[in-house]
Amino acid sequence: MKEHWVELEDEELEKPKSKKILIMVIGIFLILLILSWGFMRYPIDSIIEGQLRSTAIEGDRIILKELTIVFLNNTEHILSEIYTSEQETKLVETSMCLLGFKQDSKYYVESIYHPEIYDQSFRHVSFSSCPRETLIMLHTHPFKHCLASDTDINTLEKAQKSNENLLMIVMCEPNRYSIYT
Repeated sequence: MKEHWVELEDEELEKPKSKKILIMVIGIFLILLILSWGFMRYPIDSIIEGQLRSTAIEGDRIILKELTIVFLNNTEHILSEIYTSEQETKLVETSMCLLGFKQDSKYYVESIYHPEIYDQSFRHVSFSSCPRETLIMLHTHPFKHCLASDTDINTLEKAQKSNENLLMIVMCEPNRYSIYT
């Protein structure tokens, strides 16, 4: 009979130990989670937000509620190749001017104009102005960084003073774009 009571006591002693270990593991996990949020918040939050705000191309079209962009003459493939090449070899941003026409809420891209690039880096590109008839200003961002910067938005707003239908696209993957009106 005495042995039976000893076994119960051993089981009872193991329960608080396992409970303490579980609480410590959960506590360490929560501390690591808080630290990672604080130290690694940027750029992870901007990557997630960019993925939510950007759109993947479907065939030769980017379809949004308010507008559609149709790439003609294989321009979507050319843009994808340029992006991949720039990211694999130079790791720099680049800019292009997309030419074509607008009909109702559809933008038709027929060709790509390459403006003169003054300065390029991983996070910046400085280039000559696009021609006045440019339909869409496009520039690339590092992989998965889809959000336009304040400078990007200011550049678009200035250009829209002379071309009110102008759009800006930020390309952040070979087939993913953020569109700014």
